[in-house]
Amino acid sequence: MAISTVRQSEDLVAVMLAAVILCGAVVVTPVNHSLLLTVLALPLALFFPGYALIAALFPEEGKGPPTDDPGREGTGREFILDLNSGIDMIERMVFSFVMSILMTSFLGILLDTTPFSLRRESIAVTLTVVIVVTAGVGMVRRTSIPPENRFNIRKHLVQQGQRMTTASRSTFVINGLIIACLIITASGAIYAAQKADEGETFTELYLLSEDGSGNLINEVPQEFTSGKNETVHIGIENHEQREVTYTVSIQLQRIDHQSNQIVRSAKLDRYQVTLGEGEESVKKRQIQPPLEGENMRLVVFLYRGTQMREPTTENAYRDVYAWVNVIEGEST
Repeated sequence: MAISTVRQSEDLVAVMLAAVILCGAVVVTPVNHSLLLTVLALPLALFFPGYALIAALFPEEGKGPPTDDPGREGTGREFILDLNSGIDMIERMVFSFVMSILMTSFLGILLDTTPFSLRRESIAVTLTVVIVVTAGVGMVRRTSIPPENRFNIRKHLVQQGQRMTTASRSTFVINGLIIACLIITASGAIYAAQKADEGETFTELYLLSEDGSGNLINEVPQEFTSGKNETVHIGIENHEQREVTYTVSIQLQRIDHQSNQIVRSAKLDRYQVTLGEGEESVKKRQIQPPLEGENMRLVVFLYRGTQMREPTTENAYRDVYAWVNVIEGEST
């Protein structure tokens, strides 16, 4: 009985297995803006949910458009949907895309109101659960229908192929337009998803200090003392859609304000930190300014990966600076 049920629902078993595999790929793969991953994830969002739902709603074999009435051929009336006689393959495919878009949009809005938020992992897992449940309902409903009336993917594909060979020119053209529209829609979704991911990659860098109460504030003390340990806080927030190892280099620069050239610089600190997507790091660092002067530039350079060159504003991925005065320290 179980084997017979599986054979009658080969399409739904394949959909469930494919959904689980694609969900695993979406969740496990660290780089979620690759074109390959976008292509693989599209069936999970734009086809499988609707196909499983339609299978649960219409478990019976579709009779297709009537062809015994010559007056109906080529009039367009053969596309009128008769829910009592099931739906044919073209209607099943179209409704699968339409319902998938509606279901994915609804689940996205729903997830955005939950603590899980709208992330690729949460939407992939949610869609997979919905697909497996609705496909399971579809398999159960098919078992309640006599075998000769159940929807069978192999039998239906053969019937659809025979129908296409004898279809009128208008029918062929309309079916071709439907397929073309679906391909264009899928291609547009791939492009939009890819461009959206590319446009959202960035890293935040900020220079902080503590106020009198120990709270972090978005400014740096204007006066440091030469040779004395001073405290600054370096903040980094990763929005690169992947794990990144950052290198931070801190310098104190004496500037010729007339030519805007660096007269002298001193390296104060250098460290590395690795952050996952969405993670933030605020590091407390001790620096000891060796130079004295007014309007000195305290600058933080940020690099993705290992810094191999002399830090400059031109070769840094991000930089932030503050103007400070460094006074002479007390002699001992």
